[in-house]
Amino acid sequence: METFKCFIRIANKFIAKKRANISRRLKRLLRTDGVSLVCNVNLDLLHDQKKLLFCYTNKHLGILFEQENIFHSNVFHASQMLYELISLGFSIDVCHCNDVSVLNVLKRRKYDYIVGFGKVFEEMAKNGGIKYRILFITENNPEVSRSKAQERLEYFKQRHPNIKTRFFIQRDKFYTIEQFKLANIGICMSNEYNAESMRPYFNKFYRINVNGLYNKTFIYKDNISDKRRGFAWFGSNGVIHKGLDILIDAFNEIPEYNLNIYGAPARESKYLKKIAKKNIIFHDKVCVFGEQFISEVVNKNCFTISLSCSEGMNSGIATCMLHGLIPIVTKETGFDPKPFIIELESYRVEYVIDKLKRLSEINDNELKRISLEVYKFAHEELTLKRFDQRFRSIFVDIIAGQIK
Repeated sequence: METFKCFIRIANKFIAKKRANISRRLKRLLRTDGVSLVCNVNLDLLHDQKKLLFCYTNKHLGILFEQENIFHSNVFHASQMLYELISLGFSIDVCHCNDVSVLNVLKRRKYDYIVGFGKVFEEMAKNGGIKYRILFITENNPEVSRSKAQERLEYFKQRHPNIKTRFFIQRDKFYTIEQFKLANIGICMSNEYNAESMRPYFNKFYRINVNGLYNKTFIYKDNISDKRRGFAWFGSNGVIHKGLDILIDAFNEIPEYNLNIYGAPARESKYLKKIAKKNIIFHDKVCVFGEQFISEVVNKNCFTISLSCSEGMNSGIATCMLHGLIPIVTKETGFDPKPFIIELESYRVEYVIDKLKRLSEINDNELKRISLEVYKFAHEELTLKRFDQRFRSIFVDIIAGQIK
């Protein structure tokens, strides 16, 4: 009887997995997650216009701006990019950056500009007829990223040889080094440290800050003493890439601190839960615009932390900074050095433990001062308004300039 019950459980799991796979395939086939190609946005039939192809992720295509469905700042900044391109007078075709099925349409059309990234960008940029090939870079140099990711994977294997690494997500879907070679203009969302390896590829190169998400109901309070032992990891896919495994090993050794993990995918986190102690808590994905974000993330954590091995500019860190959380980051996380940013010089577990323990030496008043500086800086530099202003100024300069 027990054998039969075991068989039924296994069969049910198998059927559920098959159904999930079919659902994902149908979703891709029917494109229920967004429209893949929209042509002639802002077309003016009475006047000459420059033609532009915008290749980006599909989250901003055909979406209703219902805040509970928005979990990444790229939804907002992609829409603002489109708004500014329209205001500058372009006729625009918009497509999902990796949907190569639209190429049969796009290759029959002529463009003066192409902006974005991905497989579509790569194929279209090979066409010598597009004069302005503008790579919008939200991640690190793919060669650098690949090398650093492999380094972190080996470090994980050294510490946890019994956990299979094939289940962990690789972050390599959008950029190739060929895109860098084909583009002649780069707009890089990252710090100077990450940008250094990218500059040589381009005739013109610009930097822009990421925009965080902000809960407008938030009221800044300096209740540091109530939450100074709380650390928020506010992330997404690719937990080894983002150093979450290292943080878990470090916090296992400092039980007086709490690591609150938000947004780690179940596929990956189930393996990390096996090595985590009680002071490490896994939470579901939290919508920034809801009350839960304030009560669970902002009011229970003094710090936001990332040990990423390679980023463009971590939007989760920016979001937390907009709400006064003090950032603790590796320089690869994408933020330029600031007095109020705690930068980690190594990703080794022993170093991280020592660095975190030293935070106990900082008194409440000093933490309040740092938190307020973080809050003010973020509201000056990491907002959608600031992103919009910077993107427009960059594109005005591109239009005015000459490209060989």
